[in-house]
Amino acid sequence: MPKQSGDAHWHLENTYMTLPTVFYTPQVPTLFPKPVLRYFNDTLADSLGFDRNATTQSCWAQRLTGMVQPLGSQPIALAYAGHQYGQFSQLGDGRAQLLGEQVTPAGERFDLHLKGSGPTAYSRGFDGKGTYRSMVREAIISEAMHALGIPSTRTLAVTTTGERIRRERWHEGAVLCRVARSHLRVGTFQHAALQDNPKVLHALLRYAISRHDPTLMQTDQPYALWLRAVADRQARLIAAWQSIGFVHGVMNTDNMSIAGETIDYGPCAFLDRYDEAAVFSSIDHDGRYAFKQQPYIASWNLARLAEAILPVLHEDRSKALAAAQAMLDHFAKTFTEVWQSNMAQKLGFDDEADNPLPWIETLLAHMQRLKLDYTHTFLTLSRDPFSQDLPVDNGFDDWRKSWLKALETAGVDQATRMKRMQAVNPARIPRNHLVEQVLDAMEEADMAPFDALMKALSKPYDYHDTDARYEARPDPTYRFVSTCGT
Repeated sequence: MPKQSGDAHWHLENTYMTLPTVFYTPQVPTLFPKPVLRYFNDTLADSLGFDRNATTQSCWAQRLTGMVQPLGSQPIALAYAGHQYGQFSQLGDGRAQLLGEQVTPAGERFDLHLKGSGPTAYSRGFDGKGTYRSMVREAIISEAMHALGIPSTRTLAVTTTGERIRRERWHEGAVLCRVARSHLRVGTFQHAALQDNPKVLHALLRYAISRHDPTLMQTDQPYALWLRAVADRQARLIAAWQSIGFVHGVMNTDNMSIAGETIDYGPCAFLDRYDEAAVFSSIDHDGRYAFKQQPYIASWNLARLAEAILPVLHEDRSKALAAAQAMLDHFAKTFTEVWQSNMAQKLGFDDEADNPLPWIETLLAHMQRLKLDYTHTFLTLSRDPFSQDLPVDNGFDDWRKSWLKALETAGVDQATRMKRMQAVNPARIPRNHLVEQVLDAMEEADMAPFDALMKALSKPYDYHDTDARYEARPDPTYRFVSTCGT
């Protein structure tokens, strides 16, 4: 057993272990040669109740790689299943462990999950480790998503391990500490369904509801209402992705959190040139997880969730099926409403009562046709709609004139339009070429570009920041593709 450390700022509980043991396996720690803390999120740590200065860098590094257990920790690897690119597999935490659940000073509960911490019972012969490059990339994008106001898992720390690990080439090894409201996934419920035991499904559902929607247990149909709540969170999350131009890249059912947070930053990216068919995973040859597909895949994944719990959703199968269909209908309706509202705000309209849909759809068609940069276009429209930084094109020019006329008719003056638009159209996102430049520098032990980028991304809607580096578009010939990093 690893040594336990009893610092007062760790307040770990292990409620996941109240579930049947089919959902987890106790985790044996991996001993790393020389763990070194490279990134620590002080602001997040404060909100979790930690004091970075309460212990040494070395002690933090040992705990945040799983080598030393914080007091109260009972590390486990989580079991789940999932549809990966449409194919069903039995899965689990193949390179991760749940340290426990930190209870914050405000009484909130967050999982502390180590990613890249070594082999587990679910590793299927792989080494269970992660590269420094992929872990820092997740830290950059997850924290940028949080700053953009999009529900997301977050990164508390990245710690190098002192090992070199082989992927497409040799990399420095690292462990990321991920913070999440929970690690319950659609795939967790698929795993429960495989047990063919109603007691197991009931136990998982009761745990999920108590963790995320506790008031529903007092209702007549808690499971059906919980399913609707999950769908509602997913609809709002995917609408946020589509509005900001984010492509997850690998929306397998095991990467879909029932807490409604973006989870697993593998082959993800933000759109540069607007292309509704954009994919960023090197193995997504058929475009299953393309940008335009994300709402449909989310609905497909929710259908798999409903299938998994159907035997206990209602004792009358026809009513269970009706509840599942009602959930999918609610997802579709909520996604459409939220996405249209988000896009209306991006164009300065007050709300959907201004009927902005024609201007939204026409703008996106022009952006696709002219291969315009997604973020830059909205950023420029938020400043000067007729800036020479946007192309001169008869169709696009006509659209701009009619859009501004529609706003005028709706009683929206220029100052109001700019205020509204600049509140929701980011000036800075983690652009793919900038992130890659930072990662290249980091691998040469230069952390200054990383620090500068993280500072810039922490204030994405600050239009008064004059550092133009982080608004820069890539060269038109630049194309970015990523892998899962495992």
